[in-house]
Amino acid sequence: MAYAIPMGQGTNNLAEAEALLFGLKWCVQQEYGLIIGKIDSLLLHNCIQGKWSTPWRINRVVMKVQTLVEQKGLIIKHCFREANQVADKIASLSHQLEEVYIFTYFDTLPRQVKGLLNVER
Repeated sequence: MAYAIPMGQGTNNLAEAEALLFGLKWCVQQEYGLIIGKIDSLLLHNCIQGKWSTPWRINRVVMKVQTLVEQKGLIIKHCFREANQVADKIASLSHQLEEVYIFTYFDTLPRQVKGLLNVER
């Protein structure tokens, strides 16, 4: 599953936090048993883990993620940006969107995302 959601204006930290929250909520709604959220923002990861203080602009979203993590036993992991190229490419589409796109089949992914995913395999 991959998704792209309209973001509008804001900081990259807010966009990453909101995208993570959306994905976690979607997985919880689908009733998946083991949910692992991977993010390439060390700031966001450490704020969610309670290691760093949260910037006020993303505090509301981080608190919602923390609540989901605690209530549902979700796992949040940090990964390096180089290992997250597929997600970054899909995220770059978000500024052009007016609605949510959820991709559950490889064939429905945008062409450039398919290429990156094939290289990553």
